[in-house]
Order: sequence, then structure tokens, then C-alpha cells
Amino acid sequence: MKAIMFACKLFLKRLSRRSKATILYATETGKSEEYAKKLGEIFGYAFNVQVYCMSDYDISDLEYVDLLLIVTSTFGNGNPPYEWRGEIN
Repeated sequence: MKAIMFACKLFLKRLSRRSKATILYATETGKSEEYAKKLGEIFGYAFNVQVYCMSDYDISDLEYVDLLLIVTSTFGNGNPPYEWRGEIN
């Protein structure tokens, strides 16, 4: 049991030192969310990753991010997805 606790502490310490990456997505059909979550899994091996919908993200948190990825596409006649029509919160 002590070995497991020791390993967990080492793992958490190492995780806290990884660079922070944020993945934002905006989607109309759900595809961009799907891709963003898959990217989160892949980048999670090297970064401390968080995935957010653009409409739920607080832009003031950007100063704490080392890497920002944005996953979105246009919809209809080049319109932004419904979840992001206007400014980010």
C-alpha cells in the first residue's frame, strides 16, 4: 500500500510540472467537440490538458496557458457555430 501511495505522489508531482494546454471548441453538429476531446487524449500524454466549449471558457484564464488549440469550423454560409456567436465569456 505504501508503494502505491508513493507512486501516486510521484505521478501527481510530475503532472503538476507539465505545461498547461487548453483546447477550445465550437460546434454545430458535435464533430468539433469530438475532435477536441480526441486531441485532448493525445496531448494528455505530454501536457496537462483541459478541453472546453468556447462559450463556457473564461478568457482571463488564457494567461495561465502555455499552449492553446482551437477546434472549430464554419457552418452554413461561413457562419460561426451556434455555441460561439459573439464574444467568448
